[in-house]
Amino acid sequence: MHLKVSAIIPAYNTSEWIGECIESLINQTEPFYEILIIDDHSTDSTLAIAKEYESKNPIIKVYEQNQNHGPGYTRNYGLSKASGNYILFIDSDDLIRIDAVEVLLRKASQISYDAIYFDAESFGLKEYCKTSNYHRAIFEPEIDGISGKSFFDETYPNGYFASPCLCLYKKAIIDKYNIRFPEGVFYEDEYFSFVFIQSAQSVCYKRESFYKRRYREGSTVTSKSNYEKFTDYHKCFCLINRYIFEKYGHELSDAMRQYVFDLYIFVLDIYPTLKHKPHSSEWTNYIHSFDKLLGGINYYRSDNLGLLLALEHILTRESQSELRIHDKTFFVKRIHARIDELYREMLGNIPLGEKKIHIGVYGNGNHTNGLYTAYQYYYGDIKAKISIITSENIIKYDASELDYIFISSFKYGNEMYATAKRYFDRERILFVYDSLYKDVFSRFDEHIQSKLFFDSVNQNK
Repeated sequence: MHLKVSAIIPAYNTSEWIGECIESLINQTEPFYEILIIDDHSTDSTLAIAKEYESKNPIIKVYEQNQNHGPGYTRNYGLSKASGNYILFIDSDDLIRIDAVEVLLRKASQISYDAIYFDAESFGLKEYCKTSNYHRAIFEPEIDGISGKSFFDETYPNGYFASPCLCLYKKAIIDKYNIRFPEGVFYEDEYFSFVFIQSAQSVCYKRESFYKRRYREGSTVTSKSNYEKFTDYHKCFCLINRYIFEKYGHELSDAMRQYVFDLYIFVLDIYPTLKHKPHSSEWTNYIHSFDKLLGGINYYRSDNLGLLLALEHILTRESQSELRIHDKTFFVKRIHARIDELYREMLGNIPLGEKKIHIGVYGNGNHTNGLYTAYQYYYGDIKAKISIITSENIIKYDASELDYIFISSFKYGNEMYATAKRYFDRERILFVYDSLYKDVFSRFDEHIQSKLFFDSVNQNK
């Protein structure tokens, strides 16, 4: 069967860029079956430009909305009109690689995957591009033929992206489970992407950048106020919580529990900056939604340091913002004790306190500085000889002059470990991040500040 790909483009006031976007779609080495442009009641010439392309190309279909609905509605409208086997979502100011359809269809025809995930390159405003990473290539090897749930557990947090534009979706799965975007809110992609990945039975990841994301002034990412972010994220977060609770109850993987915690942390970090706070009833419902998933596990016995640090962050933020009525001091003290225990255990595997040891520390940034701070806090002075290793200078080191090489990166740890194995014996490579879902050293000071904060709370009682 010849597979067909439908492109869905929600468009609103992007007259400056939509032409370039459409050109990247109509010049594909393997054509789209159809290109659906849904204009969300633009007030500039976006619609006129789209219609001009429609008049010249029979695969382009333009749909005009009589009022502005937002990206959730327009994407859902596109899904209702699409008739291809697979769906690609493209934002109207972005681009795709010229052979994207050809390469992705070739892959899809092998097994008829439910989804094919891929990477993206960022361009535009430099201040955003520098901090925006859309590469899953830190994972070795490429992922092929696993369930969506397993893919999520394996890639969260560093290889998971909520953007629906970084995936080729099988439309039959979207229709079978009636997966749609929440309407009338931003962050609608968070819900859609999560529900789809939990529903898919066979997915793969292709380590290539087929998508080009533009960062510009006035876009949703760069212009939303904190209150709008809080309100919209709150709504989507509650939907995600409800979905997880109904589907899994308390039986959550550590990756999924970390995901829930991280969503909640996002809101808690914004809350103190809000000029207008949410109504108490709204906040109560929000807390109740989170509390459903907070239970079901004995955190005092958890071995996942990253998860415990996220929980510590949540409890600290809540207390600082006075968002809870009940006393949690005893609960926090036990969490602090377990975190200290796990930090000591992890750092005890790195012989930084031995004078005659020469360690090559692979990585040099906030993570490494936090590592040193943590070691000195628990064990005292660092006595080992330290040499800083980078991907550029690793080839210059004689393996015999180093007793150990320590991988000092959580985010790029797997990639760095693969590089280190080419130059050093595996027995001398120290890698301690296998079971973590969070960088535990870059913000080590937050753990210390949390302990000091709750100590002061106790003293004032």
